[in-house]
Amino acid sequence: MSGAVTIGSTIYTQIKFDTTLQTYLGGAGATIPRVYPETVPLSVTKTFPYVTYQIVSNVPLNTKGHKGEPGATAITGPRFQRSPIDTIRVQVSCFSRTYKEASEIAYYIRLALDRAIGSGYTVGSGPVIDSIVYEGVTTQYEKDIKQGGVYHFAQDFMVRTINTYVDSGFSSIYSIEFDGVDSWMDVGDKDIFSFGDGSTDSPFSLSCWIRPDAIANNTILLGKNSGTGTEEYELRFGTGGSGNGLRFRLYDASAGKYIQVRLDVFIPTSSWSHIVATYDGSGEASGINIYVDSVIPFSTELDQAGYVAMENTAAPFSMGTLGGQGGMTFYNGYMDEVAMFDIALSDTQVAAIYNSGTPATLSGHTGLIGWWRMGESGSYPTINDSSTNNNTATMTNMTSADITTVTP
Repeated sequence: MSGAVTIGSTIYTQIKFDTTLQTYLGGAGATIPRVYPETVPLSVTKTFPYVTYQIVSNVPLNTKGHKGEPGATAITGPRFQRSPIDTIRVQVSCFSRTYKEASEIAYYIRLALDRAIGSGYTVGSGPVIDSIVYEGVTTQYEKDIKQGGVYHFAQDFMVRTINTYVDSGFSSIYSIEFDGVDSWMDVGDKDIFSFGDGSTDSPFSLSCWIRPDAIANNTILLGKNSGTGTEEYELRFGTGGSGNGLRFRLYDASAGKYIQVRLDVFIPTSSWSHIVATYDGSGEASGINIYVDSVIPFSTELDQAGYVAMENTAAPFSMGTLGGQGGMTFYNGYMDEVAMFDIALSDTQVAAIYNSGTPATLSGHTGLIGWWRMGESGSYPTINDSSTNNNTATMTNMTSADITTVTP
């Protein structure tokens, strides 16, 4: 009911500060006498007239989605999302010592709410009123209200919101383009980026949005591996043939063994996909998942005998290749909203980050240890870490023009 209370408060405020109603009841700038929210009992008042409202019912839709149409110009401001509340029925009541005054207050309240339609009126970041339909009125003379009988006009309204709200001012404005030749991003080697000590592994997850221009076998997205003896983990393309599938591979460097999951579906080029790789720290491939747009496609697991755990090596965490080493294909395309977590994200958490295809804020997310927004924070060649850890990424073999406005 939290959304409904927001809309109810919007109606309450619209009545309380309506200048025409203020003039009728006491002159310009007057506060409407005794306007109560629904939680205050009517019997406590000692002053007439007064107005109350109560929420009778609401219809939550809990829908999400981008307001813009496919192919529309990229939005450079806050993204608009559908409201979680679509309609709400509200009853506004007028109490007065005389029938004439009660009926006139009711009339002016109807006018006040009519003026709210299409005005864009809102309270804070709450829903905007789209339409208010007057449904009817009930009048009665009530003797049991404190200080004697009063006239009561109960008016019912159906309120519909415009179905949009600003999502905390968050939007993805920039991404970074990788040329597929030699461009990559270096975040450096930090203990926080390692999830094994040679004996046991710990859970972690990687998340990114990608829009490949072309894909070749062994194309690297994210990883911590700069060559033999430094291998820890990598998220890369490669399923034989054209290599459009994905692999998430974890290495035991000293044993020369690995565990991995390989997707048997292709990732499209020239369109955005949200990729999440998770690992529960179990030491087995069955603990690995790869999500594409919040769904786990059919995959193949591989456990090499002798794998014990990852090790904390000197390899940097990198994007677009593995520590700049040769022998791997550099990523060709756009990348955005790269994040790392020290937990295995759940299905629900992955779906929330995917957010029906529009990047959602990760601020304050459980387990977040790295978040590179790819242009929103920092200036070329430095990309800031928007988590609390401040591990910046350095654009390598790139120019400032590689920070683009092509976004999911």
